[in-house]
Amino acid sequence: MDLRLFDSRGFLWGNTAALLVALGEFGLLFVLPLYLVNVLCLSTLGAGVVLAVMTLGAFLAGGLTEGLARWMPPVRIVRSGSRWRPASWP
Repeated sequence: MDLRLFDSRGFLWGNTAALLVALGEFGLLFVLPLYLVNVLCLSTLGAGVVLAVMTLGAFLAGGLTEGLARWMPPVRIVRSGSRWRPASWP
């Protein structure tokens, strides 16, 4: 990979944002089942159902985002998604 790509501010900040989102998502997928089972006393099947519903929500959001991208700038979509993210936490 040509590291000169990071000279572009858009490329640098876009990848930085993607890294932070990925770290948050993978961290959540690691900790959430432990929290659901050990703190909320859900069964492992119940924790799996919660994760499955989260996955369906992610697929739904991906499909809706494609339609939004046709008439809204990507920056606005990312900002609004970042504002709604805390509302989805258990």
